[in-house]
Amino acid sequence: MNVGVIEYSPTDASLAEMKTRLAVAKFDCKTPMGYEAARKGIAECRTLRVAVEKKRVELKADALAWGKKVDAEARRITSELESIEEPLQAAKDAIDNEKKRIAQEAEAKRLAELKAEEDRKAAEAEAERQALIAEENRKLAEQREALRIEQEKMAAERAENERLAAEVRAEHEKKMREEQAKLDAARKAQEAAAHEAWLKQEAAIKEAFAIQEQARLKQEAIDRAERDRLESERRKLQAERDAIDRERLAKETAERVERETKERLERERDAAEIEAKKEEEFQIAEAARLEALRPDKEKFFGWLADIEAAAHADRDYSSEEIQAAAVSALKDIRAALAKARRSV
Repeated sequence: MNVGVIEYSPTDASLAEMKTRLAVAKFDCKTPMGYEAARKGIAECRTLRVAVEKKRVELKADALAWGKKVDAEARRITSELESIEEPLQAAKDAIDNEKKRIAQEAEAKRLAELKAEEDRKAAEAEAERQALIAEENRKLAEQREALRIEQEKMAAERAENERLAAEVRAEHEKKMREEQAKLDAARKAQEAAAHEAWLKQEAAIKEAFAIQEQARLKQEAIDRAERDRLESERRKLQAERDAIDRERLAKETAERVERETKERLERERDAAEIEAKKEEEFQIAEAARLEALRPDKEKFFGWLADIEAAAHADRDYSSEEIQAAAVSALKDIRAALAKARRSV
């Protein structure tokens, strides 16, 4: 900016003279005379500086007043535009909020129905599982009862075998006593024969004991084989139950995954349909709203054009500072007008 057209008391020539006259190198502030000369130079500069500031405020007062008028007009136009925009926005928000509330209520109802159906199916599945467990427990109880009866039967057979062995021993002991009596009567005469008979009886006893031992070992083998058979059947039954559980679990998992996938796809389809319907309703409402606003928009845009034309009217100022303030105000007005056009 060329400041030559602005009138200040100190001119460039006088400033140059002061720079030369009041240069620091010319003063020796360590001496009283130099110190006093420096003090007077500072006072002279301060007086001129205060005068320049006072003149600056005086020259700029009109420009500041014009800038305030421009700002006030821009605020007034913006306030008018906002008074038009805010009722429209409030009406639109009311419709959007009601649509959102209706959609949320519908979604909550649908989710509640889905949860009720899932709970019912879960209860039915649990009832079936409990029934299957009860049936398996009944079969296991029957098998345990059969095992108990079989064990009692084997115990009875073992007791009978022991009783028979005891009878054999008793019979042999009886015979031994009878033979011993005969031997006592004729021991001296028949010592060799008695000894031979005793050996035969001993052999018979050993044979009886051997028969009894064989019977015991045979019975133990039978018992062991039966225990092994029952244990094998138990393991087989447990394996079958485990296989049934695994198959049931796999089936339930597959059904659950299929059900969840189906429900998720249905939810996504329903959501897409609702969103498409909402978009269609919004487009229809928006088209109706724009059509209803069209006469007012034409009037409104015409009014904005008049304001813009008025803002471009005669603004040829001699002061560059005032010219800059006017350009800045015109930019603010254009921005406010652009914002007003975008809002409708």
